[in-house]
Amino acid sequence: MHQLDDPASPTDVGDDRLRQLYAYPEGLERPWMRVNFVSSLDGAVAVEGRSGALGTPSDKKVFGLLRELADVILVGAGTVLTTEQVDRAVA
Repeated sequence: MHQLDDPASPTDVGDDRLRQLYAYPEGLERPWMRVNFVSSLDGAVAVEGRSGALGTPSDKKVFGLLRELADVILVGAGTVLTTEQVDRAVA
């Protein structure tokens, strides 16, 4: 994974740096909400009804990290119905 602050000279980003980049801001006094999704250049968020086909390994790494950092994860009904990895007992 590369950090593209300056696309002319991307910086390799390891797990620790990625955690720093996505850490919650210090001194939060109210709830903090994040939204993250992958879309194609034409704005599509799914291929044949599944969003997983759009994501790269780097996208999946960021999604995993955001899930680790989150206190609560909201999952859409369509995802719950079409994704085997969603624990429906919790959802």
